Amino acid sequence: MSKRSFFPNAIPCDETLARLNARFAPKPGDLITHEQMRAEIQPPDENRYRTVLVAWKRQLYRERRLRLSGQGRARGIGILVCTTHENIELGIHGLHQASRKLRREARGLDDIDSRGLPADEVERFNIARRLAHAMASDIARNLKEIPPPQPTQPDNVRLFKKAE
Repeated sequence: MSKRSFFPNAIPCDETLARLNARFAPKPGDLITHEQMRAEIQPPDENRYRTVLVAWKRQLYRERRLRLSGQGRARGIGILVCTTHENIELGIHGLHQASRKLRREARGLDDIDSRGLPADEVERFNIARRLAHAMASDIARNLKEIPPPQPTQPDNVRLFKKAE
């Protein structure tokens, strides 16, 4: 069953993605503004913009291993095609986020009252709790060896000229 059958009024992204790739030919370090992207996306509404942007991010990563980010020097301006340094910083940032989430979940497991559960459920619960705490402490110990993400410098930003 195709995705088209789930969303009968959906507009396919393929043509728009081809237009974006032809117009921008993204390379690491490029900064593409939101206005430039919105000019290529039809029909011009916010939901369509988000749909195409997510599809384009996935396509660029899948086919060319390029990551797009709206963080850092692109915040509020547009989308940045990450350089190797920025990819490393995004990866480290993601590890820190995962570590915080894991610690939160481990604390959440501690708050569960397991007194009324059957014995097999208590055993599953205890295994999950021990595993969550072991993983949280292990990742926290290992992340101390990696310095936290550093802000990137706008060294090689290439803005595109507006189409005329």
